[in-house]
Amino acid sequence: MAIIHSAFLSYIIDILQTSSSSDIPAFSCDPILFLTEHFQKEGSKKESIFLVQQTFSDQLINNANISYTSSGIIGVVKYRFEGKIVNQFTNDDIERKIIALKSAFKHLPSTKISTIMNGFGYNLSSSHILSIFASYGLCRSIKDLSKIYDFIDINRRISHLEWLTNQAYDSAGVKKVEKRYLAMRNYLTAKKGEQEKAIQSSGLQKSLFFYYWKSFKRYGFLGLIDKGKEVFRKSKIGIENEAKIVIDKIQYPDRTVKFYVDQLKTKGIKVDRSSIAKIFSKWEIQKYKTAFISTLNSLENLSGFPT
Repeated sequence: MAIIHSAFLSYIIDILQTSSSSDIPAFSCDPILFLTEHFQKEGSKKESIFLVQQTFSDQLINNANISYTSSGIIGVVKYRFEGKIVNQFTNDDIERKIIALKSAFKHLPSTKISTIMNGFGYNLSSSHILSIFASYGLCRSIKDLSKIYDFIDINRRISHLEWLTNQAYDSAGVKKVEKRYLAMRNYLTAKKGEQEKAIQSSGLQKSLFFYYWKSFKRYGFLGLIDKGKEVFRKSKIGIENEAKIVIDKIQYPDRTVKFYVDQLKTKGIKVDRSSIAKIFSKWEIQKYKTAFISTLNSLENLSGFPT
C-alpha cells in the first residue's frame, strides 16, 4: 500500500497523540487546517476553532496561499510536504512479506527481518524495515497509538492522498476533498441553530456528511480522504500463518505440503494442497540463500510447528 515518509508520519502521529491524550477532536490540532485558515474570508474567521496561536512564516503563508488558490486544501498539503508524503522505496510484494513476517513473529526485531529478507535476495537495511513497520503502526514507539487507531485505515488514506496530490487542480477527486473540507468548516463556524442549514447547503447528503464528520474528528484533514485500494494480495490462511509456514519450510525443507495442510487443520483452517504450494511459489522459497538458513535455525521455533 504505502510506505509513509517520515515527515508526513510525524505530522500524523503528533495529531493522533495530541488528540488521544487530550481527548479532543483531531481537527482541532491539525497544522494543515491551521495554515489553511489563513486563506478564508475574514468575516468567516470569527467563530473558527482553527484560529490558534501557531506561527507560520510570511513566506510559507504566501506560497501556501498560491497553492490553495489553485488546488484547494490538497494544494496546501502538496506544497507543505513537497513530495514527502510517501517514500515507496520497494514494491508492494516485498512490503507485504515484511508485514507478514512482523505479524507472525511480533517480537522479531528489524535486524533479524532484514537478514531474513536478504536471504530472499532483497537488500533492505534495518532502517528500511523500521520505516515499513512504522507505516503500519508496528513499531515500538507508536505501539500505544496502534491500540486506538487502525493504521491500515490510515495507510490506505495516505496512499490515496499521495495519488490526489498528483492529479490536476480541477480533477474530480481534488474538488471532492475541497467540498468536504468547506462543509466541515462551515458546520463548525455556523451560528447556534444554523448547523442543520450548513449541512443542507454543503452539497453532501446528510449521511455522507456525518460519515466524513466522524473521520474528520478522528483523523483531522486526513479523515476527508477516501481510503485507497488494499493492494496486498489476500491470503486464504492469513498472512501470519503464511509467513509461519514459509519460515518453517525453509528450516525443514523435507516437510511436505500435506504436513502444513494437517497442521493448519488443527488450528481450524481448512486449505487444499495447491494453495500451500502457491504460497511457497509466491515467496520463492526454493531460491532462499543457504548462507542465511543458519540464521533462521538460530531462532527458537519461529513457526510454532512441531520440531
